[in-house]
Amino acid sequence: MCGIVVLVWPRPTAPDAAGRRAAVLQAARGAIERRGPDGIDAVAPAAEPVALCASVLRMRRGEGWRQPASDEASGCVLCWNGEWYATDEGAPAPASCDTRSVLALLVSVVEGCRDAFDARANVASALAAAVRGPYAFAFWIPRVRTVVYGRDPFGRRSLLRGGKTCSECFGIASVTPSSAGSSSDWEEVSTRGLAAVRVGEDGSVEALPEVPWPREPLLDAVGWPDDEGLELERKRLTSSAREFAATARDSNDDDDESHRGAADRMLAVLSEAVRRRVVEATSLAVLFSGGIDSAVLAALCDTHLDAERPIELVNVAFGARGRVDADVTPDRLAARRTLRELRALSPARDWRLVEVVVDAATLGRSASHVLSLASPSDTHMDFNIAAVLRHAAQGVGVLFKEEDDDIGRRPGGGLLRYATAESPREDHLRADDQQCVSVYARTPKKPARRCANVAHPRCARRQCGNCCRREGGGGDCGAHPRRRTGDEKRAIAAIDAARLALRENNNTAAAADEEPTLDDRGLIMVDGSSYACESRLLVLGTGADELLAGYARHRTAWRRGGRDALRAEISYDLSRIARRNLGRDDRVISDAGKEARFPFLDEDVVALARIGLDLGVVADLDLPPGIGCKRVLRDVARRLGLVECAALQKRAIQFGTRIAAHSNRLAFGSNRRADGASTFSHHHLVGQTVEPPVEPVIAAA
Repeated sequence: MCGIVVLVWPRPTAPDAAGRRAAVLQAARGAIERRGPDGIDAVAPAAEPVALCASVLRMRRGEGWRQPASDEASGCVLCWNGEWYATDEGAPAPASCDTRSVLALLVSVVEGCRDAFDARANVASALAAAVRGPYAFAFWIPRVRTVVYGRDPFGRRSLLRGGKTCSECFGIASVTPSSAGSSSDWEEVSTRGLAAVRVGEDGSVEALPEVPWPREPLLDAVGWPDDEGLELERKRLTSSAREFAATARDSNDDDDESHRGAADRMLAVLSEAVRRRVVEATSLAVLFSGGIDSAVLAALCDTHLDAERPIELVNVAFGARGRVDADVTPDRLAARRTLRELRALSPARDWRLVEVVVDAATLGRSASHVLSLASPSDTHMDFNIAAVLRHAAQGVGVLFKEEDDDIGRRPGGGLLRYATAESPREDHLRADDQQCVSVYARTPKKPARRCANVAHPRCARRQCGNCCRREGGGGDCGAHPRRRTGDEKRAIAAIDAARLALRENNNTAAAADEEPTLDDRGLIMVDGSSYACESRLLVLGTGADELLAGYARHRTAWRRGGRDALRAEISYDLSRIARRNLGRDDRVISDAGKEARFPFLDEDVVALARIGLDLGVVADLDLPPGIGCKRVLRDVARRLGLVECAALQKRAIQFGTRIAAHSNRLAFGSNRRADGASTFSHHHLVGQTVEPPVEPVIAAA
């Protein structure tokens, strides 16, 4: 993994050009150094108005290649930020250097090219046909005086393009360099194809039309493939997935058998996707909310990582008063419960639940830097998610101890939302049995009518919650507990408050006579046990909700337009995931010297979910939340032994960590008035000290 910067100066003969060039390059180096702490270098071809700079984070054992990588014979220079995963179709061996292999591939396809258009098209065809995995790159081809650049079709690595209004230079970078124009001058590079600029001898820049990706691989994220595309995309599956996909649509088995087969196929392909990403790791971390996505990934990591290696489960929670509030957030409670399942399934593994606490002061200090990393993504929702990812990537927290969990062990689980932990039976959940049986009496203004709500699948009266409690009081139907009275609620709240106050007082008393202890990162150590994650690799469940219909809007689309509307909604989500999620997430996580990996966005997993399985087994939205959404993944979780977490409903990261609740109140006055699409300003975090971006000192190139 690395950071990339390419700069082109339009006026290299100006009197102060040399000084400006050095200043901008220095700022660019500073912006990407934290992304690649193992080395940073720059290449400026002689007499050319072009400079390429790259920093390197080594993820594999052995010595890697320096970057930017140059080919002496052709003069080509490559900045490569990516992984080329080994497959059965000619990818490099796991021990080889990706950068060396990609450089050799690209040099071979641009030899003999007559112009920039041919070179750009050949590079696009070569990458689409051969390279699997996440990447962003910039490739200088002196023969045709062209820089070809782009991202993989899913956009799993960040790449920005600047120079729209910046008078200093045209730039390509992994993250917005300071002192290189305002952040509004930069935009995400498209993932629909490869871009290129032709550089004149005088430094003029001509942007060439984007060349779209060929149709051979699974690249068409907008719309579902036709029959021709289906056949082409099936050819891209690895041998294990190919066998499954070839027979998926021809199966005439009954529904139960179909769902079991789909889960087996998804388990095999997802397991292989995880193996590719962790097989060489000496240690790894999983962004761990305790939900089904992260739990399945953690269980599969356990399958493929050496038994003696620890797995760090990084859980982030916000608490205005620190750990006292953070310990009762939904994600913290869910993580502790799911940890018990993982430990029961693999007791020999060293599972380390790293609990990261973000308090109000910490959030305020980091706001400016987080916003600069997320740029050009600048909405309130972008900040909330980026703040969580930033602290998760830093990985500094406290190791969870089972004896500390006095709240999570309580029956009922506090703030968790469960469906049923058992595999649902279709005959109790479908069609006519799904609607509430209650009938509203006729009134002068309305005729008698049946309740339109969905009946709870475990309600003995076959009613929704409102009707069951209104008519029967709840409590004995098996699904709807009797609602507590106001006095009961106040009594329970008082008990919880007393328990939390006791813990807070004990912690305060123990530390009253001591000066705060700081770890090597300058953070206050909690109970003297601050823990910093060892892993440089962070596994995330990004893409599962988009691919497997995990959002509430998918259920809305299903109700409004059925299967076709759901397909269109999923396609829309996949088409925008690069600019909506992945570029921002990569910039934030990589700034901590970590590499993000996304198994759910593996080419084979996407191919299987989109064309190898029927949409009805991927998600069955006739079933209630927590059962039908991402159904195939819930079946996978049960096959892995993760029964309890398989019934958890979706909760977005900014809500499960409770970070949105705090920032929303400060920005909008309340949670209900929050608008996640509005532009964020760190000045909303009133009363907090803003942390300036870190500017490392680097020797001049």
